Amino acid sequence: MKNDPSSAFPFRPEAMLPAWLVTDETLVVRNCNDFTSDLLETFGRPRWLADHSLTIDLTDSYPGKLRSLWECILDPSDLHYMREALRIIKGHLAILDRFNQGSGARPFEPLLDQLRSVSKQEGVSPYVYRPKGKMFRLGVKVSPPQGLKLIMKADIEGAAVEYVDIVMAYQLDSDWSERENDLRRVDFRGVQPAIHDASERRRLWEKAKEEDEAKITQFLSHALKTPLANTNRILNTIRLPGLKNEVREERILEMESLISDIDHLVGLLLFINTVEDISAPLRLIEVEDETPWAHFNIEDVENVVASAFQSVHNLRTGNQIDVEKVDLLFQSQRLAAPSRKSEEAGIAPYKSLARALIGIELESSVQSFAVCPFVKSGRVEAGYVSEKAKTVLLNLLLVELIVNAVKNADEEAPKLSVTICMSEQKDKLEIHVFNNGTELRPEQENGHSEKEHGEKRLRLGRLLNKKAAQALHWELNLRSAPEPGTLFVIEIPLERSA
Repeated sequence: MKNDPSSAFPFRPEAMLPAWLVTDETLVVRNCNDFTSDLLETFGRPRWLADHSLTIDLTDSYPGKLRSLWECILDPSDLHYMREALRIIKGHLAILDRFNQGSGARPFEPLLDQLRSVSKQEGVSPYVYRPKGKMFRLGVKVSPPQGLKLIMKADIEGAAVEYVDIVMAYQLDSDWSERENDLRRVDFRGVQPAIHDASERRRLWEKAKEEDEAKITQFLSHALKTPLANTNRILNTIRLPGLKNEVREERILEMESLISDIDHLVGLLLFINTVEDISAPLRLIEVEDETPWAHFNIEDVENVVASAFQSVHNLRTGNQIDVEKVDLLFQSQRLAAPSRKSEEAGIAPYKSLARALIGIELESSVQSFAVCPFVKSGRVEAGYVSEKAKTVLLNLLLVELIVNAVKNADEEAPKLSVTICMSEQKDKLEIHVFNNGTELRPEQENGHSEKEHGEKRLRLGRLLNKKAAQALHWELNLRSAPEPGTLFVIEIPLERSA
């Protein structure tokens, strides 16, 4: 079967990329082609991933210095492009049927030879590798001048349709069978329904995203107005001649607290941006130590919980009542609370408190998981999540839950606990955050408006937590607690390595 790659990939280097893509950060070059330009306009900004073989964190490095190690994956949802790419791939796959176990040849070598013969034409080059696990990946890498790469992939377990921004993986119909040196044909009949399903999911997600952003914008515009106005009022008071030093110091402390509130709100804005940047569905998988994925350890949870307590205790967030609750939590565990006016003690005392309040109900062998984009058929799909991204994700969800748990705990005898356990079906890792305050109603779970002193208020922390969980395809749910109080549960998909 003869295929002409140039018909599917009509490169014309003189064409230009959309102007909005030509920035220092995107590493997208002007000297490109119409086909690539159309893809970029369709699928939004590129998603940069490190090469699958890398085990170091390169996210903070400017990609321009590491161009040979990075690939820009633009995942096609355009059915016409998909048909053309699959037509080319299937034509080359026909060659593989001629080889069997007795040939003594590597089954994909003829394909590589075929693709190498056209690699000098318009940037088409072979793309075959074997990641960890018993899985080959086969594809056509289309490389316009100066390094921008488009990848169409097919693998022996099926095909995956991946989207930029929200990565949705689908196991498509396939009749691949694998032996040591025998690869058979692949059937892509499931591609079109999967694309339709993914498109509908994306449309619904974008609609929900717009509604959430409208709520958040409305809240922040109102929430920032009050502390900014109060800060200006306090500054005018401090400038008054003849003001007593004691009063002046009180006003300065009050202003510092307001500035802390403003800083916290600005942090929430960054929170929103981070959620948008890291919006791939992530799972945990029990792994051996040597993996290219970022590890998730029990100690990570301890550090996040400790940081949340320290943040509240040092008046960076919250109010005096919340600070006193942290003191009471130290007392309940017979631990000495550090002085709030000095940070010399560091985070160590808060880690001791966190360790005392965290319960681990896991098998003794389960101490570390890896964060990876997704898992299919019990096997890890080659992927990469940076250590920085993993830390950010954990902080985004857990810090707000801990801070809110402190705020909502009983004022006279606060009780707070964090439990790490498996779900009943053993398919999810769960993090339970409990406080013994007033029990939330189901309609308050997502941060919906609630009446307080006769006014409706939006609980931004709960809304943002729910938004972060949804973006990651995790679950954040309000459950019935075994005792009076509120119990939030983070559910993270988990698969054991085969």
